[in-house]
Formats: sequence, C-alpha cells, structure tokens
Amino acid sequence: MIWKASALLFMTEGRKQGTVIDFKADVIAHGGDPDDIKHVCMDMSAAYTKGVIEMLPKPRSASTDFM
Repeated sequence: MIWKASALLFMTEGRKQGTVIDFKADVIAHGGDPDDIKHVCMDMSAAYTKGVIEMLPKPRSASTDFM
C-alpha cells in the first residue's frame, strides 16, 4: 500500500508504549505492512521511542517536526 505523504495515519491521546502497538494493528487492519514504514514523526517521549524500537524496527529516522 502506498500512503500519501501528507496523510495523517494515526492519532491518539496519551504517551503510552501501547499506542505504537495500536498503531501497528491499525496499519494491518487497513491493508498496510508495518515493515514498509521507513520514517516516523512522533513525540520523542521514552514510551513512544521504546514502542517504535520494539514494534517498528525498520524506521531509519524519527522527528518531532510537527511540534
């Protein structure tokens, strides 16, 4: 699946590691492959960072440009 560069894929409240688990499940539910994710734009909290490392090991970059 090819995502539009400007599309918001997932948004939630809170800063829990489980949010990344929920995001991964949402990508799969919509026909995507989490292994295709190469970049992540997120809050750089420890919980999100740990979640991305464990659940989405392929991203090569992360940023907080939206903040």
